[in-house]
Amino acid sequence: MPCHYVDLLFEDIAKLAWIGNTLRSAMKITVFITRKQNVLAMFRTFSEKELLKPSNTRFAYSFIVLSNLLDETVYGGLRRMMVSEQWGKWKGSRTKKAEEIVTIIFDARFWSNVKMIVKLHKLLLKLFCLIDSFGDTMGFIYE
Repeated sequence: MPCHYVDLLFEDIAKLAWIGNTLRSAMKITVFITRKQNVLAMFRTFSEKELLKPSNTRFAYSFIVLSNLLDETVYGGLRRMMVSEQWGKWKGSRTKKAEEIVTIIFDARFWSNVKMIVKLHKLLLKLFCLIDSFGDTMGFIYE
């Protein structure tokens, strides 16, 4: 199955209200941290893994970004950074935008939705890989 069809399916899935809201929140986190050099440097002190930057690449991008956010190193780094002394001393931490990011990062519903979306994407990608395989795959698909 061509990647274009997979991309179109993921675009349609992203139009669901709860998924779209979750993706927008995830993008707010990544944009806020990656576009401010001092915040990015601070994040790097709390996480060994990089936070993925927003991109115009469409195919499965939401899956990749959300999977990256769920990575224990990134997830833990975000949370540790938000409660750190460094964050509290940073002047920008008291802005409305920064407070919105902190709220998102500590929102249990947001993380629950992220996990659900990643799980959904994994299942669909597995299905597409089976469909695109050579040989008799219908039995695996039913399974």
